[in-house]
Amino acid sequence: MDEESLKKYEQELGWCIGRLRDNLHSGTLSDKQAKEAVKTLKSLESPKAPIPKKRMLMRSTFGDYRAQMELENDKFKIAPSLKDQTKPPMTSQFFKKSAQQTNPAGTEFRFNFGSATSARPPPTDTPGPSTSSHLNFQSSDNSFRFNFNGS
Repeated sequence: MDEESLKKYEQELGWCIGRLRDNLHSGTLSDKQAKEAVKTLKSLESPKAPIPKKRMLMRSTFGDYRAQMELENDKFKIAPSLKDQTKPPMTSQFFKKSAQQTNPAGTEFRFNFGSATSARPPPTDTPGPSTSSHLNFQSSDNSFRFNFNGS
């Protein structure tokens, strides 16, 4: 089988399996029909079952399943004229979600300013012992020079 026919077979198999599951979950089948559907479903889902057997099961269960698939696809297709109308607008829109935060107790949140646990004095801008007096800047003699004369 080439890739195209294998892909089509996988679509057909998936459609048949989906229809069988829908029928089983709908609860409208009799006990005999439900048992037969479960048996068919197990055979279709089995990786060991040969492809001709699966095709035979699909045809015996659904009849002309390919025509049914086409009818279902045509039924749920969107008309081309409707596709053109659903284009998104060319401009961007920004929606800001805002929320108001309230405290349940009615008190405002504070960072414990002025409490006994934070008894550290506030920092001051007055300099203590000058750190600049410890620096001793020495200028260089600039003896190194690049020679760009080209000689």
